[in-house]
Amino acid sequence: MIPLIERTYRDLCDRTASLDEIAGWHDAARGRTAAWFLAAFRANKAEPGTVRAAYAAILGRAPESAAVVTQWQTGRTIAQVWDGVTAAHAAGSR
Repeated sequence: MIPLIERTYRDLCDRTASLDEIAGWHDAARGRTAAWFLAAFRANKAEPGTVRAAYAAILGRAPESAAVVTQWQTGRTIAQVWDGVTAAHAAGSR
């Protein structure tokens, strides 16, 4: 589970997980499936790296400005950011 936790932080939040974050998720996910972990992780609050990672993976570019990052992350979960960027008009034209 630890490699999955590390990869998930890298892929969805564009950063390395701290040892405390890894330990916390490892304990929470004990006895659960990878699918459970991914669903639970995606329900977390979005952060700036979430927006940057979604733009890079889905649109192949960085967000236009810091304001765009703030707008996307404000009050959204990781899943909502990724789903929203995926549904954006620019994603459909790629």
